[in-house]
Amino acid sequence: DRASERSHASMAGERRAIEVFEQRVADGLTGLAVDVSALEATETELRRHIESHAATLDRVTTAVAICGPDKRLKFRNRAFETLWGLDPQWLDSEPTDSEMLDELRAQRRLPEQANFQAWKQARMELYASLDPLEEYWHLPDGRTIKVLGQAHPFGGVIYLYENVTEQLNLESSYNTLARVQRETIDHLYEGVAVFGSDGRLKLSNPAYARIWNLSPETLSSEPHVNDIVEACRPLFSDAADAESLKALVIMASGVRSQATGRLNRPDGTVVDYAVVPLPDGASLLT
Repeated sequence: DRASERSHASMAGERRAIEVFEQRVADGLTGLAVDVSALEATETELRRHIESHAATLDRVTTAVAICGPDKRLKFRNRAFETLWGLDPQWLDSEPTDSEMLDELRAQRRLPEQANFQAWKQARMELYASLDPLEEYWHLPDGRTIKVLGQAHPFGGVIYLYENVTEQLNLESSYNTLARVQRETIDHLYEGVAVFGSDGRLKLSNPAYARIWNLSPETLSSEPHVNDIVEACRPLFSDAADAESLKALVIMASGVRSQATGRLNRPDGTVVDYAVVPLPDGASLLT
């Protein structure tokens, strides 16, 4: 029979960790004591880092779960429990990755799948893959979860789950608003152009191109106001008018005041214009 035990002793005025081994032999008992103070200090430091790491992950809003090489849950943070609403005591029992997916499916917290077993098996292949997983889960309750999975350097898989429902809804609302605004501007009889703080054209409508005889190809390349003025110079009766309008567009972001004027062009056309500074440093020309 063989037995071992770790204890502590004072040696030369220092507290030392001693690993004691004892083994029965034919004529009695033999023992061996090994100073493992350095090992114990390393183990203590490792535990401290692990606890600090876990405490940090517990404070982040992204749900985190780590499964070991045996595919059992080894760590999860509070955000994970909140996101999925799983029983903490059940999670403490270290269920397998497959069992957690089964439980989430039973509670209708997974995307609907025509072949759930094949879908689940594809998730399990991550344990042997070098390629990360990134996908979106559209849940029956209306939530959209962004899932990131990566094989862990020490074996197993680390999962990150982020609820992006609100973000996607905002993006959808923003895109809808942008399309409505674009359609509105495109159908205005008034020419509209927006120049960024760098002096380059960021937005214009068909009426602007028509008034200044500018081609769609020219406008699509975000030309600088200098280039546009040069292209339109034949439409100015006075070179000073061209330079004045260009200066107003460039300086609007600094002056932050509106300006209006009238151009009498050589072709007999009279054009009223206004330059309005925008909050983001751009200039609106109509």
